[in-house]
Amino acid sequence: MNVEAKHISYYAGKKPILTDISVKFETGRITAILGPNGAGKSTLLRGIANLIDYKGDIFLDNTDIKDIKRKIFAQKVGFLPQHLEAPKDLTVEELAFYGRHPYRSFFGGEDEKTAKKAVEFALHSAKVFHLRNRRLKDLSGGERQRANLAMTLSGTPALLLLDEPTTYLDISHQLEVMEIVKELNFKNNITVIMVLHDLNHAIRYADSAVIIKSGEIYKTGKPAEILTKETILKVFGVDSEIVKTAGGESVIVAKKPIFGK
Repeated sequence: MNVEAKHISYYAGKKPILTDISVKFETGRITAILGPNGAGKSTLLRGIANLIDYKGDIFLDNTDIKDIKRKIFAQKVGFLPQHLEAPKDLTVEELAFYGRHPYRSFFGGEDEKTAKKAVEFALHSAKVFHLRNRRLKDLSGGERQRANLAMTLSGTPALLLLDEPTTYLDISHQLEVMEIVKELNFKNNITVIMVLHDLNHAIRYADSAVIIKSGEIYKTGKPAEILTKETILKVFGVDSEIVKTAGGESVIVAKKPIFGK
């Protein structure tokens, strides 16, 4: 699913959060939105999810999202926020069925066979099928995040929006989530737009990146190409070194913060 934002601005009261942002996200690619805290990353993602009252235009496959019925939009777009609260006594499978809500009508539910097939796809894709009967309160942080992802995937979205999906996870569970996202993109051609803090995750897993600074687009392109020593210093205020692994991958080594940048 192709996404294009044109001249997006957003204010919190009188404070500008996004200022005249225009950017394209290509179909079937993983794009990382990067930037320091408060830059407007999550706000842009919430704009694409049609959750804020922004100025400008956002298009899904050349259709303005404001012209798409809410139910149809929810079937096309899956959004996983930073914090997802759900009753802890729910099982993983019960949580996944919540993701089928956009397919239910006021007069009744959808075909049970169709719903079950979609939920099983989501549970397998998020690597939690074996946990389907476990209650959320009994899961680890990494398992809980994968269960949340399964709920988002059960709606079979063509566009997946993830807001800091690895926050609060240890390195092992971070990599689990990132590998699942990469596999979903590769096997199912799902377009993924995700806000990330870890620049090395962006280099390793994203096809492209959008760097935001102070509510404006600072740079776009392939992560390994635009995350230079100079950019990291100017945007994040960190002195760093870019090294190459034996396999040829770029790795950012943060050395120290440069105060006042």
